[in-house]
Amino acid sequence: MDDPGDCSAALADLSRRLDSQAAFVGSLTHALKGLLSGLEGGLYLVESGLRKGDAERVKSGTDMLQRNLGRARSLVGNTLYYARDREIHREEMTSQEVLSECASSFARLAEQHDVTLEAVPGEGRFHGDRFGIQALLANLVENAFESCGKKGGTDARRVSLQARRQPPWIVFEVTHNGRPMDSNTLSGALGPVYAPSGSDRAGLWIHAAWRIAAAHGGSLRAEPVGSGGERFIAVFPAEGDDPSAGRGEEVGHGAT
Repeated sequence: MDDPGDCSAALADLSRRLDSQAAFVGSLTHALKGLLSGLEGGLYLVESGLRKGDAERVKSGTDMLQRNLGRARSLVGNTLYYARDREIHREEMTSQEVLSECASSFARLAEQHDVTLEAVPGEGRFHGDRFGIQALLANLVENAFESCGKKGGTDARRVSLQARRQPPWIVFEVTHNGRPMDSNTLSGALGPVYAPSGSDRAGLWIHAAWRIAAAHGGSLRAEPVGSGGERFIAVFPAEGDDPSAGRGEEVGHGAT
């Protein structure tokens, strides 16, 4: 790297990455603080409910503990993807089983958040990292739930999961009718270097999902839906198809 221009470009890239890491540490600190508060609150409800013989209070505390443990699990997984690209362990799977597993794991949370969660599994066989793809879908669904929670009005909250084969890709879509993500946060999260701010969990979820899709040779993008809501489209190379025959960014969406 003898060219001064190359050196300047490398230094600028290093500076951006260091800024991103510093911002990530700050965001992680805020997220951990919120998780600890949630765990302490849940534990208090359980203990006080047991002392008073209040079963409803114990149940509320247990739900809070489970919810925050799930968030902690998600945060740890996303931190690993953010800090270092995880090695991909590929295995054969179908889009139908992946989507069904995701929908089943979020059924209880959907009920708690008063969100209608619907899954439209399609057929399609491909090779990928099961843990990584489940993490990607979980991140998109968690973001959708949080977006629906920010929605005002009395309209029903809906989150839809769809999967289909669109050669040469397997396509997963997560659509919600909640509040769309801030455009600046979204554009930063859908890229190789992301600098989260404050307690920005949603941006971190989306960025980790983007990295998982990229590691599989696929892509992740977002688009607005109607007068409100948002759709995330993740594409992965399908078995037996040549990904060079098309680009994931060009994949259209299915039925709304």
